[in-house]
Amino acid sequence: MISEPIENLRSQLIQMLSTNLPTSALEWHPPSSVCVLENLFCGNCSRCVDLDLCSPFSDEKTGFRCPHCNALISKESIEELLLERLSKMVTAFTLQDKRCVQCKQLATRFLSRYCECSNRFELVIPKSEFLETLRTMKSIAKKHGLSNVEFAVQWQFNCFTL
Repeated sequence: MISEPIENLRSQLIQMLSTNLPTSALEWHPPSSVCVLENLFCGNCSRCVDLDLCSPFSDEKTGFRCPHCNALISKESIEELLLERLSKMVTAFTLQDKRCVQCKQLATRFLSRYCECSNRFELVIPKSEFLETLRTMKSIAKKHGLSNVEFAVQWQFNCFTL
């Protein structure tokens, strides 16, 4: 796995810097959730841009701005793209396959609980990952005042957390 070499590198960098900072300041914290809209068209400069909606530099007051020309990008187009992404996400989660925990073979029988090797099946997209993505979308919707996205995400939460 890649996390172990990264942790080793981080430890070595901290030692190389030989700082006198308290240990809490040296602790690594993962960045906030990421939600990037790719190939968003800017009507001003006619470029396709990738927009990070979780960026700390954007909020409801400043709006979404093109990184090239600093023009305002329509809030409605952002909301439409987020709703489309939510729809695709829900469809993918609902129609996903199950995979065996041990042999990693996909389930071939619709209602079977166990694989032919007698191990249980698990979802390819874990429910926890799906719900975390919903939480991220909800926080983006609240931060930027996207009421339709917030309503749709809340409705999905109600459906999947029964």
